[in-house]
Amino acid sequence: MDGINWTAARFFFDLLQVGAILGIGIYSWWKANHQTNNAEMSKIKERVERNDRRIERVEQDVSNQPSHADVSKLRTEMSSLGKEIAEMTGTMKGMNGSLSIVTQHLMGQKTS
Repeated sequence: MDGINWTAARFFFDLLQVGAILGIGIYSWWKANHQTNNAEMSKIKERVERNDRRIERVEQDVSNQPSHADVSKLRTEMSSLGKEIAEMTGTMKGMNGSLSIVTQHLMGQKTS
């Protein structure tokens, strides 16, 4: 024997090659999967940031709206204003009647 079993050496070399190919394949799969995950995470992060901006705008709009107390106060003031306008309308009708009487009286004096 010359000391080296070439059949066994070839078997272990083939085994080493298969292990290296499997290692490279697993690394490639992991790297592609990792890149895909990073791309998806970037998309999700962008959507979350866009939603955060929208929520901030909505919160700002809501904070600028009148409260229930403000609306109630406005209703009371509008009701009061309506009553005052009704009083003014009655007064104007009375004044219009008085003005008609004065006008008729003055017109009667001119014709006589």
